[in-house]
Amino acid sequence: MRITEGVLRLRGHRLSDRVPSRSKRAEAGPSPWMRARYDVSRHEIQGRAVVTVRPRTGRASSHILYLHGGAYSRPLIRPHWWVVDRLIRATGSAVSVPHYPLAPESDHREAYRFLLATYAEMLRTKPDARPILAGDSAGGGLALGLALKLRDTGQPLPSRLILFSPWLDLTLTDPAVRDVEPMDAMLRIETLRQDGERWANGADPSSPYLSPLHADLQGLPPIQLFQGSRDLLAVDARSFAYRAEVAGHPIDYVEVPGGIHIYMAATWTPESRAAFRRIGTAIQESATLEPMVR
Repeated sequence: MRITEGVLRLRGHRLSDRVPSRSKRAEAGPSPWMRARYDVSRHEIQGRAVVTVRPRTGRASSHILYLHGGAYSRPLIRPHWWVVDRLIRATGSAVSVPHYPLAPESDHREAYRFLLATYAEMLRTKPDARPILAGDSAGGGLALGLALKLRDTGQPLPSRLILFSPWLDLTLTDPAVRDVEPMDAMLRIETLRQDGERWANGADPSSPYLSPLHADLQGLPPIQLFQGSRDLLAVDARSFAYRAEVAGHPIDYVEVPGGIHIYMAATWTPESRAAFRRIGTAIQESATLEPMVR
């Protein structure tokens, strides 16, 4: 993990203050290696792509809807597919990856409309598969926000939430965030706040659908949250985990000392491998204990 962080710093892997134009946003797709290993299909919902990756053997008992990170304004990149690959290996699940609308051309309103339709179609087409919501960084916050939307509109809930370094508060107002920022090799507070303003687009950025740090978790499914300590988003992740524990909500919070932002995408590290083993074990155990949520 320390070597990985050092390489990131040397190469300057940070979110830029400048959001790339739509014409320059090249969406990464599954690699030829993934296409050889898995069944990969693509279809459209509301004119937007949804890519589904399935194991070639066995019957997937779960179906994961995975929402990628990128501060709500940057597209899928190769490491997102590394995470998808490890999720499939660890769980045997099929994984669908929607290309949801991004800012500044779109905002959370259009994204939620699209994701609600995507989730509903997943339930229709795979009624026997246990639904799971997962996401990293901004996608982690969006996955939690989507679960809140489903709960508040009386729709079927996922069986669990898997959150990787989720962005839980668009405003990043906790003063402790400033103390962690110098240690973070990837994120900067002001850049994220600008991205958050574009995503909110006039709505209250502290709304639970935008900043689920402030959400009431009652009625939501169990949560697994994986976080690295050298990530400025860790401050709000700790607060969220504490609030969940106080409220008695089932949460498995794992914080890796020295872990970078979305450390599990560094799939060559023992910390990443441990995270996916933990996810696989939890899903296998829950399959025998939890009834289907419909």
